[in-house]
Amino acid sequence: YRDILDVWKHKQYDVKVYGPNEREINVRSTVMNTPIGDYTVHGGKTGSWAGTENLLVVAEVNNEVFACVVMDCGSSQNRFVAMGELLDVISSSSGEVSTASAACVYKIPAQIPQLHNISEETAIYTKNDTQEIIPASVTKVMTAITALDYADSLSEKILFKPSDLESGSGAIFQAGDIITLNDALVAMLLPSSNMAATAIARNIGKLYLEKVGNRKA
Repeated sequence: YRDILDVWKHKQYDVKVYGPNEREINVRSTVMNTPIGDYTVHGGKTGSWAGTENLLVVAEVNNEVFACVVMDCGSSQNRFVAMGELLDVISSSSGEVSTASAACVYKIPAQIPQLHNISEETAIYTKNDTQEIIPASVTKVMTAITALDYADSLSEKILFKPSDLESGSGAIFQAGDIITLNDALVAMLLPSSNMAATAIARNIGKLYLEKVGNRKA
C-alpha cells in the first residue's frame, strides 16, 4: 500500500488538529529512528504488550522486498536485534534468529503487491510460526489497510469522541479534535497512537457497514 509507505518514510511529522483546540502535534516514528544493520527499511510497526515485544518491517535485501516479522523478543531493543538477524538470514539464505521466540518472512511481489494473495505463498523463513503470541500494536497495520480499502479519501475528517480516548501509547488527542484520515494514519503508524487507532476503527467501521449493507441491498 503506497499510502502506508508514504507515512512510514517520515521520521517525524506535524499532525494538524482542528476543532475547539487547534494545534499541531509533533509525532516521531518508533521504527525509522533505529538502524537495522545496513539494510534498507521502508518502514514498519512495533508492538508491545505485557513484556511481549514485536516488530514488523518492510525491508529491501539484495534488491528484493520482504515483509518480515519477529515476535516476543524480550525487550524493545532486542526486537531490532532480532530483525537484524532475520535480515541476515534473508541475505545469506542461512542462519537462525535467536533473539525472537517466533519469526516469519514473505517475499513481496514486484507487480501490484496489494492484489497479491499472500496466503498462496510459502514463507521463505519461519520460526515457531504456529506459536500463539499477542501481536499488540502490530495489528494497527491491518487497521490502516482496512481504512485505505474503505475510505473514499485521505482528506476525510476524523472526529474524536470521548470513547476514542484510550490510554496507552502514542499521540494524545482530546474529545472534539478533528484531523484528516491521512494525519490519523500518521499518528497511528508512527508513534502508535491508541486514540488514533480507535477513532479510525470507529469512523471506518461505519463506512464499511454502509458499503457492505449497500451491496447486500
